[in-house]
Amino acid sequence: MQSNKTNRCVRADGHTRFCLTTIVVLLAMLAAVVWVENVRFTRRAEAAEKLFDTVSQRNEIVAQQKITNAKLGELISLLKSGQVKVKLVTDDDKKAGGTNVVGKVQPKK
Repeated sequence: MQSNKTNRCVRADGHTRFCLTTIVVLLAMLAAVVWVENVRFTRRAEAAEKLFDTVSQRNEIVAQQKITNAKLGELISLLKSGQVKVKLVTDDDKKAGGTNVVGKVQPKK
């Protein structure tokens, strides 16, 4: 077999070089944008993990519920002790010049 090796030299004119250079610049810009957005996306993902951390949210809700239950227990014990007097005021009483005071604390006898 005989090898037919021929060397060909391709020369690009000015327009072709301009187009190729433009393509290279645009690809470089695209690579830079993709890299920057990847960094931003990573930061957003880290923030989203903190935002949507359901375990810590549930733990916080449980802690707040315990505080609310403790306050409610104090209120119930105060009401059971008889130291609070509650007066119901109707709309008619308000029109007649009734006070906005709901009740007075009475000392326990």
